[in-house]
Amino acid sequence: MLHTELASALYGHADAPLLVGFVGGLGGRDISPQEFFEMARVVEDAVHRGETPPPRLLYTQGELREMRKLQAVARVERNRLGEGA
Repeated sequence: MLHTELASALYGHADAPLLVGFVGGLGGRDISPQEFFEMARVVEDAVHRGETPPPRLLYTQGELREMRKLQAVARVERNRLGEGA
Protein backbone atom coordinates (compact mmCIF):
# COMPACT_ATOMS: atom_id res chain seq x y z
CA MET A 1 0.00 0.00 0.00
CA LEU A 2 2.81 2.40 0.86
CA HIS A 3 4.51 1.70 -2.49
CA THR A 4 1.40 2.73 -4.42
CA GLU A 5 0.98 5.91 -2.39
CA LEU A 6 4.62 6.89 -2.88
CA ALA A 7 4.56 6.08 -6.59
CA SER A 8 1.43 8.18 -7.00
CA ALA A 9 2.90 11.14 -5.09
CA LEU A 10 6.14 11.02 -7.09
CA TYR A 11 4.54 10.43 -10.50
CA GLY A 12 5.87 12.82 -13.12
CA HIS A 13 8.77 14.14 -11.04
CA ALA A 14 11.94 13.94 -13.11
CA ASP A 15 14.13 13.46 -10.05
CA ALA A 16 11.93 10.79 -8.40
CA PRO A 17 13.90 8.06 -6.63
CA LEU A 18 13.84 4.43 -7.68
CA LEU A 19 10.95 2.61 -5.96
CA VAL A 20 11.00 -1.11 -5.26
CA GLY A 21 7.88 -2.81 -3.89
CA PHE A 22 7.49 -5.93 -1.77
CA VAL A 23 4.36 -7.57 -0.39
CA GLY A 24 5.00 -9.47 2.81
CA GLY A 25 3.73 -10.08 6.30
CA LEU A 26 0.33 -11.09 4.97
CA GLY A 27 -2.05 -12.37 7.60
CA GLY A 28 0.20 -10.99 10.32
CA ARG A 29 3.10 -13.29 9.41
CA ASP A 30 6.50 -12.00 10.43
CA ILE A 31 9.02 -11.11 7.73
CA SER A 32 12.12 -13.20 8.35
CA PRO A 33 15.67 -11.83 8.47
CA GLN A 34 16.40 -13.82 5.29
CA GLU A 35 13.57 -12.01 3.52
CA PHE A 36 14.99 -8.64 4.62
CA PHE A 37 18.40 -9.66 3.27
CA GLU A 38 16.77 -10.70 -0.02
CA MET A 39 14.93 -7.36 -0.20
CA ALA A 40 18.23 -5.52 0.32
CA ARG A 41 19.85 -7.62 -2.43
CA VAL A 42 17.00 -6.89 -4.86
CA VAL A 43 17.13 -3.15 -4.09
CA GLU A 44 20.92 -3.06 -4.51
CA ASP A 45 20.63 -4.88 -7.84
CA ALA A 46 17.90 -2.47 -9.01
CA VAL A 47 20.05 0.54 -8.11
CA HIS A 48 23.04 -0.88 -10.03
CA ARG A 49 20.86 -1.58 -13.08
CA GLY A 50 18.90 1.67 -12.74
CA GLU A 51 15.66 -0.23 -13.34
CA THR A 52 12.65 -0.71 -11.12
CA PRO A 53 11.81 -4.42 -10.79
CA PRO A 54 8.18 -5.53 -10.57
CA PRO A 55 6.70 -5.81 -7.04
CA ARG A 56 7.54 -9.09 -5.35
CA LEU A 57 5.50 -11.31 -3.08
CA LEU A 58 7.42 -12.71 -0.13
CA TYR A 59 6.50 -16.36 0.39
CA THR A 60 8.23 -19.14 2.25
CA GLN A 61 8.75 -22.35 0.27
CA GLY A 62 5.85 -23.94 2.16
CA GLU A 63 3.56 -21.00 1.45
CA LEU A 64 4.50 -21.10 -2.22
CA ARG A 65 3.71 -24.84 -2.42
CA GLU A 66 0.36 -24.21 -0.72
CA MET A 67 -0.42 -21.32 -3.08
CA ARG A 68 0.34 -23.50 -6.11
CA LYS A 69 -1.95 -26.23 -4.76
CA LEU A 70 -4.75 -23.69 -4.30
CA GLN A 71 -4.21 -22.36 -7.82
CA ALA A 72 -4.45 -25.91 -9.20
CA VAL A 73 -7.71 -26.52 -7.30
CA ALA A 74 -9.10 -23.20 -8.56
CA ARG A 75 -8.15 -24.10 -12.14
CA VAL A 76 -9.95 -27.46 -11.89
CA GLU A 77 -13.02 -25.81 -10.39
CA ARG A 78 -13.05 -23.07 -13.04
CA ASN A 79 -12.86 -25.72 -15.79
CA ARG A 80 -15.59 -27.80 -14.13
CA LEU A 81 -17.89 -24.80 -13.79
CA GLY A 82 -17.20 -23.81 -17.39
CA GLU A 83 -18.31 -27.24 -18.60
CA GLY A 84 -21.63 -27.01 -16.76
CA ALA A 85 -22.49 -23.57 -18.14
